[in-house]
Amino acid sequence: MTDYARRRDGVRGRLEDANIDALLVTSLSSTRYLTGFSGSSGGVVVALDPAHDRLITDFRYQTQVATECPDIMALIERTVGVDLARHTVGAGYQRVGFEKAHLSVADHERIREVAEHVTLVPTEGIVETSRTVKDDDEIAAIAGRHGNDLAARFPTRKRLEVVHRNDLVLL
Repeated sequence: MTDYARRRDGVRGRLEDANIDALLVTSLSSTRYLTGFSGSSGGVVVALDPAHDRLITDFRYQTQVATECPDIMALIERTVGVDLARHTVGAGYQRVGFEKAHLSVADHERIREVAEHVTLVPTEGIVETSRTVKDDDEIAAIAGRHGNDLAARFPTRKRLEVVHRNDLVLL
């Protein structure tokens, strides 16, 4: 299992707590965290059934997705948010969460049009909560970017808190 699949599993556990069948993730930073995709247009569906997890992006990234995201099925579509919703409708989900801080009103209205029989549930912090717990690779990358060996100084610490924009504290 890849780190990305483990991360999606962590989010999956939070779906049950939020009483939703799937989550539409439209934040690019959260999409990258959950899939490894580094393009500028994309989103991901994390579903209770991992077989229904999907990465959606447009045609410009078809080759990139195959390289960066081999552990999740990718759909190449035109409109990320709407096509994420279409996928959840096709999977038969009834309650679908969306990141309320990362979805425009216009996109929300378009999603409601294609998912008229689905209850859309605004969510907050489902992915971000998972992102605060860092794995060993993330700790090493952060330590490398900050020019000191945080990972060696605090080998058992896994939770990073951003206190100020440029300050990290390991708890």
